[in-house]
Amino acid sequence: MSNEDYLSRFLDDDVVQEECIESLPAWVDTKNSSYRAYCLVLDLVKAKQNYIRTCGSKSKLGKKSTYQISKAEVARLCGVKPQPLFHSASYSIHLNDFLKERNDALKSLVDRKYTKLNGGLRQKSKEELVRTVQAQREHDENNTSKIIDAVYERTVQSLPLDIKKRLELI
Repeated sequence: MSNEDYLSRFLDDDVVQEECIESLPAWVDTKNSSYRAYCLVLDLVKAKQNYIRTCGSKSKLGKKSTYQISKAEVARLCGVKPQPLFHSASYSIHLNDFLKERNDALKSLVDRKYTKLNGGLRQKSKEELVRTVQAQREHDENNTSKIIDAVYERTVQSLPLDIKKRLELI
């Protein structure tokens, strides 16, 4: 038994419909199955995003079905067959585009979470490392001399006049 079947027994259709009514695209009509499919896609997106966020390793996301929404899944939850929902109806082009956009967003979420950045010292060549260290040393020497000069100026300015005369700074 899948999680969707188990949870769908406890969800009221009225609750799902109230959440979706607020801002509907032009192709969604509450009188046909486009409304139900639209709401289900939004709910599935939330569930998949939550799964991606809580998933601990990329190996658990090996199959696309774990992080993307299939047409068959939407049709099954909607209670109709995929053919009329995604191919024959007047809104099917828009529903396909909407589902593709949501799947692309889920794919990018997975990519952002598990993509390793090729950085670090092991990825750089010896020449790059030498240049980086030399540039850092030069930067540190410049900063050190500037800080020493600033501290010297403050110290000289804070000395009383009689000490400045003895040190022949005036």
